[in-house]
Amino acid sequence: MKRRLSPVIVLTLTQVGLVPVVMAADDTVKEPAATAPVSSEPNVSTQAPLNTLTIRATADKPKEISAIQKITISQAEMLRYGDTSVEDSLRRAAGIQMGSSGGPNKAKFRGGGAPTILINGEAVQGGRRAASSLIDTFTPDMLDRIEVTKQASVTQGSVAAGGVINIILKDPRNSKLGGVIKVGYGDNQRDKQSSNQQQTNLQLDGRQGKFGYSLSANDRQSERTAITELTRVDSHGDRLTTEQTRQSDGGFRMISPRLEYEWSKDNKGFADIFYGEHRNESQSSSEYQQKDSDNLRLNVRLEQKHGDREDKWRVSGQWENEQQTTQSSSANLIPYIEETSNEYKVSYAGSQKFGDSHQLKFGVETEQERLRSNIEPTLTEQSQALYLEENWKISDQHTVTAGLRQEWLKRSGLIDYSDDSLSPALAYRYQIDPSNPAWTIQVGYSQSQRTPRTNDLSPTVSLSTSADAGSLNNPDKGGNPALRSESIQALESTLGYNSPDGGFNLTVFRRDISDYIERVVALEADRYVERPQNQSQALATGVELEGRWAFKRTGGHSLMLNGQLSTIRAEVQQSGQADRLANDVAPYTTSLGLSYQYQPWRWSSNLNIGYQPSYTRQLDDQPYTRHQNARTNLDISTTKRFDQGWAMTVSARNLLATDQIEQLTDENGELYQRRQAESVPNILLTVEKRF
Repeated sequence: MKRRLSPVIVLTLTQVGLVPVVMAADDTVKEPAATAPVSSEPNVSTQAPLNTLTIRATADKPKEISAIQKITISQAEMLRYGDTSVEDSLRRAAGIQMGSSGGPNKAKFRGGGAPTILINGEAVQGGRRAASSLIDTFTPDMLDRIEVTKQASVTQGSVAAGGVINIILKDPRNSKLGGVIKVGYGDNQRDKQSSNQQQTNLQLDGRQGKFGYSLSANDRQSERTAITELTRVDSHGDRLTTEQTRQSDGGFRMISPRLEYEWSKDNKGFADIFYGEHRNESQSSSEYQQKDSDNLRLNVRLEQKHGDREDKWRVSGQWENEQQTTQSSSANLIPYIEETSNEYKVSYAGSQKFGDSHQLKFGVETEQERLRSNIEPTLTEQSQALYLEENWKISDQHTVTAGLRQEWLKRSGLIDYSDDSLSPALAYRYQIDPSNPAWTIQVGYSQSQRTPRTNDLSPTVSLSTSADAGSLNNPDKGGNPALRSESIQALESTLGYNSPDGGFNLTVFRRDISDYIERVVALEADRYVERPQNQSQALATGVELEGRWAFKRTGGHSLMLNGQLSTIRAEVQQSGQADRLANDVAPYTTSLGLSYQYQPWRWSSNLNIGYQPSYTRQLDDQPYTRHQNARTNLDISTTKRFDQGWAMTVSARNLLATDQIEQLTDENGELYQRRQAESVPNILLTVEKRF
């Protein structure tokens, strides 16, 4: 027997176009059969026109019952709209602001800290000095889907206070060995600047009997010549402007074998190994810096099902090494930094359904992290957690989720600290008219903690580069061992409309944050250093609107228009001081995209333009105001498919090439410092072969 579900279109925006995702009340994505990849050459990304997208209002027995909203970006959608990295996909979710240097580690969630990155449900911590992690090497061919949860869930931990991005890797699908290889090359010039990029991606997978296996590999090399214009005012009030040329040479390498063993239909085991290397060398006329890191991660997972009961056991370990060498004319600098971090985790998660309307989730976790340095004492962090969540589908119109999570945290070595917290979460989902699933309302409330990353606690300073290194505009970076966890009370509500042709999501949220973590710049000796620091209180409010509409045409033409607007107001509130806006949080971001496909030619093209306005922020404890310029980026991607699995893609990023300008003014509005980093458009030609 089939039962009606309550689908909601989750509207998301990618760097190359918005993708509609059909989400049912059970939180399970259902895609039309015509768009699901069934071979090593996925039709969904090459042949399925947009006008075949339909809404499925019925499905088999639901796997999940939940009122917590989850945005799901499938591999099919990433391939269809030209994503080349996880960063491209992250731009789909309103509420996540990407930093000027890009990358998941540079993202901000609703004015607070960066969202937490998970791989198959396991948290991953990337390096601070190498500014990279394993996920920087992931390509869509490696992934099954990306799940974005903006509301705290006790099953995902208190880390959900900052939003959670869960990257689900693709399980082997083919009955025999198959895969895809991609080779890309780009050589870009703008005046005196240049950017050269070469990359190779390989994805293999297959099945034999009870075994499934896959191998992913990625190699990316880049060379860049960048121009930065630096202006400062000397003691006589004269402006001094210099132009600095910096050359950098960097690369990523990653290899990941995976193995799956299926004892029976309901009993499976998984083992994943990830090994990645990152290197970067940069130099100017006055300095040289080299950063290297290597990361090894092992995940073992066992899944069992007994009727309506599911059990998952996980064991994981991560080992990361980072080195930084600096040669500079500046005195009193640390020339060599070496840090090693180890992480071990064991967890159990269970789920029990009682009929089709009640589901209980429960689990326990224990984790230990250790950070060693050639400069500072060793830092050890131990944490444990218990959680319980109940989900009720009261009727076809009403679904409720309620949960509690208890956590314990202890740090020792570099600093002694202990804390425990109880985090409740409550969500309600309302289907306005069960016979017409177009309109839904979702409301959620949660209290949660956001624990600082271990690397944010290390006080060792990572030196900035450039002629203005160590200045207010370009400070060195360091951690803060006395950093406390943020306590967050969050309330949000989403009104959603869905139709076969399109729809929208309108979300309003409020986040009260105690011990708000903000990056603050202060003078240490003769150089400025930026460190995370607890502010007493912060309030973040905002509205997020995202939508899409598909224009259906005959003759194989498909056209889709999409857009999003994400507003945020983050105020820091300190006792005895006037409220001020938080640093580095833009008041809003907006994007508009257009996607077009012509089925007979097996050709698709996507355009997306993004805009972030200019804004000013008063620096904490400094008599200066920072001004950020408006930023515009135009991204275009076009793909042509050929016979026998061949394809060619041309992707162009940041065609408008807006320079990044930051300047500081004093209390009288006079210029103090100015930094202008010129931007170079990035054009990449990729040839693909599926087999």
